[in-house]
Order: sequence, then structure tokens, then C-alpha cells
Amino acid sequence: MFTLKKQNSAFYLHDEIFPHSRLGISGGYRYDDVNYHFQPSSPAGTDFDQHLATVGVNFNIAGASHFYASAAKSFRYPLLDELFNFFSNTIDTTLRPQRSNSYETGLRASTGTVSGEFNYFHVHSHNELFFNPTGGVFGFGANENLDGTSKRQGVELSAAGRSETLSVSGHYTYTNAKILEGVFVGRTIPNVPRHRSTIEFAFQPTQAIGVIMNGTYVGTRLFESDYQNTFGNQDRYVVINLKLRHEQDRVNTFIEVRNLTDHEYADYGVLGGFPVERAFFPSPGINVRVGTTLEF
Repeated sequence: MFTLKKQNSAFYLHDEIFPHSRLGISGGYRYDDVNYHFQPSSPAGTDFDQHLATVGVNFNIAGASHFYASAAKSFRYPLLDELFNFFSNTIDTTLRPQRSNSYETGLRASTGTVSGEFNYFHVHSHNELFFNPTGGVFGFGANENLDGTSKRQGVELSAAGRSETLSVSGHYTYTNAKILEGVFVGRTIPNVPRHRSTIEFAFQPTQAIGVIMNGTYVGTRLFESDYQNTFGNQDRYVVINLKLRHEQDRVNTFIEVRNLTDHEYADYGVLGGFPVERAFFPSPGINVRVGTTLEF
């Protein structure tokens, strides 16, 4: 019988000051500690800790228009099943926490009925955790750290507008994800689409009736774990959903048709098996949800 335990403790400090009526400055610090215990295993445990900091500024340009910028450190500890090897009953003492430095800056503006935002982001990661399908002693796969750094950078654009009965909103993200060092230097990070966008229309002819239609576009991306970039891309896809709702006397009834066009697509693809091959997790075709909620 295996016993896997994780104990996590942390404390943080955060504050925000306003040296000027239009300027806000925020900052924070966090210390995080984790202990893993495994039985039976040799060694019987391991532990990690992290020191993190954040800082941000927000400047009111005019009215509801703002400029903002921030920098932050973040992390991800290995999961229990990433650390523990069920075949050998041992833990992988070589795995280290993934650490990232994140930077973003942008503009946010609103006129009341129309709003928009531009955001630039850059995430620089060290020791990124990933599953290598040909790793391990016998080549059957193993969880590893990238031997170097990786980056994800790009821009986000969003806009929204509304009238008394109609609202429209849209969002677009461009991401360039690359490995900068190590054995996979120059390769694209798997399962990160370069282009992703959404759009939504909401029509409310009366206070009680609403019609919402939204669509999502996801561009081509490599299969998860394909760090050699040799297995081709997952297909791009578009999914459209439609929702009708009715609210009256605290009773909310809705019917939602997902994947309205019955498009065949896989939201997630990964490499696995022996020998390694592509595996797909197909998403549902057209499907319907109906529900009612009652508020007291």
C-alpha cells in the first residue's frame, strides 16, 4: 500500500499605496514551503521552498483610461505522481520546481458603452516541468525539467460594446512560445496555439429573455510532449455555442446547444505509448444542456 502525502505552508504580505491621485503602486512578498512524504520509498521524502515577489503600477491617464505594468515571480512544484515512480517505489530526487518571471504592460480604456484593452506579456521560465515520452531508464517516458529556459510572449487584444438590447465582445491572443536553451533549443513549446480568439453576441429583447451566441477559434499547435517538433500539428478548429435563457420570478431556465455545427475536433492531443505515437482526446459533437435554477 502506497502512502503519498503533501504538506504545504506559506505566508504573504501585500500592500498598495497611492503617492498621487492618479497613481497606484502595489507590491507583495510570499514565502512558500512544501514537504512530500512517501511510504514505502527510499528516500522517504523531499522538500522545496520558494521566495516570491510582485510589483505593479497603475496610472489613470484620463477618465476610465489606465496604463498598467507589473512584474512577478511564480512557481510550480512537481505533483505527487510526477515525483513518485510506481514501478521502482522511489522518488525522483532530480526534479526541481519550475520557476517563472512574468512581465506585462498594457492600456485599458472605456467610454461607458465601449471598452478596449491592449496587453503585452512575457513569461520567462526556468526548469520547466514536462513529460518526456522517451525519457527514463528504459525509454518508456519520465517527468523531467527542461535543461534551460523557455519563454512565452505575445499580445492580447480585447474590445466590447453594448446598447440597450445588444452587446458584443471579442478577444484575441497571439503567443510565441520557444525553448531558449538546452537540448531542445530553438524548438516551439508544444500545445500552445499561436492564435486564439473568441467572440460573443448577447441579445436581450426583454428583461426576461436572453440569447447568447459565442464562438472560439484555436489555431494549430504541436502535440503535448512533442518537444522535438517532429509529429506535426493538431488541427485548428472553430466551435460555436448557442444559449437561450429565461428569467422570471427568481426562476432561471436555460437551454444551451454546444458545438452547434457538430464539428469534429480534438481539443487535446498528446504523444504516448511505446513506440511513441499521437493520441487524441476527441471533444463532444453537438450536445444540449437544459437546466433550471431557483433563487431564494
